[in-house]
Amino acid sequence: LNGRVQMYNPVDDSTAYPDAEGSNDLPDIRIFKPFVLEGAPASSFVAGAIQVIEGTSYGGMSFSTYGSVTVFGFLNYGSVTLNNSQAVDVYETENYGTISIANAKASIVRSNNFGDVHGSSGTIYLIDIHNSASVSFRYSTLAMANIVNEGAVNWTRSACYMSNVVNRASVRFQYGETTMEDIVNEGDVESYYATVHLKNVTNSASSAVTVRSGEATMVDIINWGS
Repeated sequence: LNGRVQMYNPVDDSTAYPDAEGSNDLPDIRIFKPFVLEGAPASSFVAGAIQVIEGTSYGGMSFSTYGSVTVFGFLNYGSVTLNNSQAVDVYETENYGTISIANAKASIVRSNNFGDVHGSSGTIYLIDIHNSASVSFRYSTLAMANIVNEGAVNWTRSACYMSNVVNRASVRFQYGETTMEDIVNEGDVESYYATVHLKNVTNSASSAVTVRSGEATMVDIINWGS
């Protein structure tokens, strides 16, 4: 761990996060309520199982460990990088900074995103998310459920499954395969050179679904737009 980090007195408040039960039972590093200062050298975790409970970061944090990474109730204003980590679980977190994911497997649950999230060559699960910023992935596999999207979303050469989504912004797919079920679309959805499966979708009057040079199947569609 490198960088200036202010640590609070450890208090085991994992009962506030039911998902903590059985997760990272014996972490190599457990950090309670850290405060990462703006301008500090990046805090880097390169080995072992890591658990972070609450805390705030204005600086940089980097996880490249092959061990598990579990985060509960974190507030991020800085930059977070996940490289090669294959067991990342994030719960009840708010992001106002930048999150970069590469060659990693990550689940983000019950969280709010107000910053940019981008990545490549990863497997990403997004569940119970309110997104208000830019999210983009390339060469990845994504599963999204119970999402309110108010930011720009871009998938390139990726496989994506979306369920129970309210979309109020732009969503673009390029060169991949996407399945969308139980969708309320109040924004614009564009597909370029991709395969798209739409089921039980309501498209509002001010919205558009566009498929260009690709394939689309549509089942149980209510279309008030174009």
